[in-house]
Amino acid sequence: MDLILSKNPASGEIIHTEKTFDHSKISEVVERAKAAQKTVWGNFSIKSRMKHLEKGRRFLLENIDSIAQSISQNNGKPLVEALAEVVPMIQTISYLSKNAEKILKDEKVPMGFFLPTKKAYLTYRPLGVVGIISPWNYPLSTPFAEVAQNLVAGNAVILKPSEVTGLVNQWIQKIVDKMELPEHVFTMLSGKGDVGAALASSFVDRIMVTGSVNTGRKVMTSAAANLTPVTLELGGKDCMIILDDANIETAASAAVVGGMYNAGQTCCSVERLIIHESIAEEFLNLMKEKLKKIRVGESQDFQNDMGPITFEGQKAVYLNQLKDHIKHKERTVFGDTDFDGKARFMKPLVVQTGDSRDFWKEETFGPVIAIKTFKTDLKAIEINNNSRFGLTALIWSKNTARAREMAKHLNVGTVVINDAPFTNAIPMLPWGGVKESGFGKVHGAQGLRDLSHMRVISYDIAGQQKQFWWYPYSRVQYDFLKNYALLFEGIGFTTKFRAFLNVIKNITKMGPRI
Repeated sequence: MDLILSKNPASGEIIHTEKTFDHSKISEVVERAKAAQKTVWGNFSIKSRMKHLEKGRRFLLENIDSIAQSISQNNGKPLVEALAEVVPMIQTISYLSKNAEKILKDEKVPMGFFLPTKKAYLTYRPLGVVGIISPWNYPLSTPFAEVAQNLVAGNAVILKPSEVTGLVNQWIQKIVDKMELPEHVFTMLSGKGDVGAALASSFVDRIMVTGSVNTGRKVMTSAAANLTPVTLELGGKDCMIILDDANIETAASAAVVGGMYNAGQTCCSVERLIIHESIAEEFLNLMKEKLKKIRVGESQDFQNDMGPITFEGQKAVYLNQLKDHIKHKERTVFGDTDFDGKARFMKPLVVQTGDSRDFWKEETFGPVIAIKTFKTDLKAIEINNNSRFGLTALIWSKNTARAREMAKHLNVGTVVINDAPFTNAIPMLPWGGVKESGFGKVHGAQGLRDLSHMRVISYDIAGQQKQFWWYPYSRVQYDFLKNYALLFEGIGFTTKFRAFLNVIKNITKMGPRI
C-alpha cells in the first residue's frame, strides 16, 4: 500500500505519513454510508443532529491554538491566517444550530386562483450520501464547512481531502470523532487523484468539489455517467475596481491584502486590479510602499505576513506564466521576476500586461497582481466581465450608490464593496461563482437547501372529489375553463362580470366526471 507524505512547505520537512486508501473498495464505503444514512442518521431530527455537531464545536474551541499551529505548519500560512480558518468553523456550527431548523422547515406555497381547494407545501429531506473533494489551500475550513452542512441536512459524508495536508486532515477526523456520529455516517479517504476519481465515479447522491477548473471538468465527466449532481467551486481571476473617488490609501491596503493573503493561494484572490487612470500613479506608489512591508518567510510566532508556496505542483504554473510575461517584455511594476520554479517562497509581484497574457487571463493562484487602467465605469465593467471566470469582484468608491449600481452589471457570484475578499468565510452567505468558476452554492440557506431533496406535497381541503378537468372532455368544460381564467385574469370589470355569469352557467351544465 502506498504511503502519503505530508511536508512543511516552508522547510521541506516530512511531518505526517499515512496509508492511501485502496480506491477499488470505494463502492463498499458508499454502500455502508448509504445504509447508515437511510436507517439511522437520516431519521434523526435536525435538533438531534446538532447535538452531535455541538460536541465538535466544543472540541474546536478547546483545541483552537493547536489546530491553528498544525494548519500553519502543514499549509505554511501565518498563524493569524491559520486561526482565521478555525474561527469560521466554530461560527458555522453555531449558525447551523440557530438556523437549520428554520431553513429546512416545511414551506407553504400559494397556488393562486385556479384550484382554490388545493394546498401545497415544500419539504426538505436528506439527499443520502454526499462525496466531498477538497483542496490544500484551506485544508480545514473548506472541507469542514461542507461536512457540517451535510451532516445537519441529514446526509452521510465521504470526504476525500487533499493529500498535501495530511496533518490537518487528522484534525478533521478528530473533530468528527468527538461528535460521536453513528458508524459509517462519516468516512475520510486518504489518497491522491485516483481516490478522488473513484469517488466521483461512484453512486453517491451528490459530489462537491473545490479545486481547479481542470479537476472540475474531470469530476463532472465522471459524475455524468451516473447522472450524479455536482457542486463545483472552481477557479477565479477576480478583479478589484478602484474608482476615481476611492479612498486610495485604504483601497491600496485592501488590494495588497486581497492579492497576497495566503500567498495568493485563494480562489477569490485579487489577481486583476483595475484602476481609474486619474489616480493610477498615486495608487500604485502607495501600493508599492505597502508591499515592501510584507514579511515573507517561515514563522510560528507572528514574524511573517506571507508564507511559502504550499503545493509543489503549483510552482510550474507560476514559472510558465512568468516566462510568458518575460518573453513578451511586459512591464513589471513591483517585485522580481527571478522565480526559478524551485524556491519555497515567492515574493509579491505586480505586473502591467495585455489581455492575451497568462498573468491577465489565466488563474495564477499565487502572489501576483496584474493591473490595467480605465476611464469610465462602463469600461471597468467590460474589463471585469471579459473573463471566463466569475467568482468575486470588488469595488472601491466613496459613493456607495454608484458602487452598488456597478455591482448589478458584474457577472460574478459575489460583489464586495469597500473591502478585501472575505465573504467566502461567512457561514450565512451563499458562496459560488458563474462561468468557469463553477456552479451551485455552499454556505447559507441556499447551500443547505442544495444539500437536501426538495419535495412538493399537495392535498385538497375538500377531501376526495372528482375534478372538473377530468374526463370526459366537452364544450361546456372548455367554456368553463376559459371563463374561469377571464374571471380572475380578464381586463376590465365588464369582462370579469360576464365571465362570472358564464362560470355559473357552465357549472350547472357540466356533467359528471368518470
